Amino acid sequence: RTVTATDLNQDGLVDFLLGNLGSNTKLRPSGELSVELWRSDFDRNGNAESVLFYPQKGQLIPLSSKQQMGKALPFINRRFPTNERFARNQGPSDVLNVKDEATVERKRSKIMESGAMISTGSDYIFQPFAGPAQLSCINQISLMKDQHHWLLAGNTKSTVIGLGALDSFGLAVYDTKSETVEVIAPFARSVVRKISAIRTPTGVAWILAVQGGRAYYVRAVE
Repeated sequence: RTVTATDLNQDGLVDFLLGNLGSNTKLRPSGELSVELWRSDFDRNGNAESVLFYPQKGQLIPLSSKQQMGKALPFINRRFPTNERFARNQGPSDVLNVKDEATVERKRSKIMESGAMISTGSDYIFQPFAGPAQLSCINQISLMKDQHHWLLAGNTKSTVIGLGALDSFGLAVYDTKSETVEVIAPFARSVVRKISAIRTPTGVAWILAVQGGRAYYVRAVE
C-alpha cells in the first residue's frame, strides 16, 4: 500500500517502512501456504478475471462465496450445484476448472503485516510493527520530529465481502528505538489517502487528506 525509504538505524544503509494490509483479516499466510491471486480468462469470454484465495485448514479456499463467484463466473454454479459440493473442492484448480496452471497468472504473498525492512548490507530483515499497527491497513507513512518517530495513517472501507471495513485506528506513532506503536487517534475512522507535513509557528504539523470527508490537522505536543 505504501513504501518509504529511509535509514532507520543510521548505519548508512537504505531501509524501508512498509504499509500493508495488516493481520486483522482472513488474508493471512499459514505455514507453507501463501495468500494467492489467480488471474486468467476462466470462463472463456475474452476477459480476464481475478480470484483471491487464502489458507484455511491446510488448503487454499476462495475469499468469495459460491453465490458471489457464481454471479461473475456462471460456470461455478454448473460445476458445483450445491454449497456442500463447493465446500468439498480440491483447491483453486478444481474451483476454477483449470487444467494447466501455466495458463494462470499467480501472485503470492507470504507477508501481510506492516513493518520495517532493515538492510544488513547484503540482505534485508523484516521486522513487523507491534500489534496495534496490524489492526488496520497502513496507507501513508510520514517522518515526524526526528528519525525515530514516524506517523502511520490508514484504514480502508473495502467493498469486498469477506473483508469489510478496516478502521481500527486512524493514526499511530511508530518509535524505531523502542519498536513500539502507540495509537493516537482511535476515533479517526476515515480512510487516510495522503499526509502532508507543514511548518507552523509552533513546529511541524500534518494535514491528512481523507476519503469523502474533511481533512485532519495533527500536531505534535511535547
